[in-house]
Amino acid sequence: DFDEDHQEMMTDYTDDLKSTKLDQQENEEDGDEEEMDGLFMNRDNYDEKTDLEEDKQTFRTTKLDPKENLPYDYGRIYQFPSFRTLIKQIESEQEYNQHKQDHAQELAHLLFVKGLLPHEQCLSVLNIVLNRTNDSEIIVKSKERLIFHVGFHHFSNSPIYSQHSN
Repeated sequence: DFDEDHQEMMTDYTDDLKSTKLDQQENEEDGDEEEMDGLFMNRDNYDEKTDLEEDKQTFRTTKLDPKENLPYDYGRIYQFPSFRTLIKQIESEQEYNQHKQDHAQELAHLLFVKGLLPHEQCLSVLNIVLNRTNDSEIIVKSKERLIFHVGFHHFSNSPIYSQHSN
């Protein structure tokens, strides 16, 4: 009985997975065609929508959509409604966390406790400056899966590299 239920559940899962993949492929194909047709056939309308010709604004002062033409991973970044309110809330909870810290200092052994902060529930952007040493000949490609050790935190990720601007 368990094997039959398990087999049925697995077939449902594979069917759902196949249909999801087909939907994604159709959306990718159709989306590209609509964008290209819209750009070439409605070039005048596109200029009117951006208001670049009417306002004679420069690229630097033009209001752009922050989520337009960004990598897919950046679209999942969590945005805080009010960062100052979040800081005040975390600082108000500091007394409660201080109580935990006092009890942890009474322990005889070394103890590491790690977890997500209340606001850490989505993808984060971490900026790290990497320098190549003279004796390294390893080529690290962008979006290659790496394991990072930052302090006592360790996590795996596929980083995107860019030029350091400072």
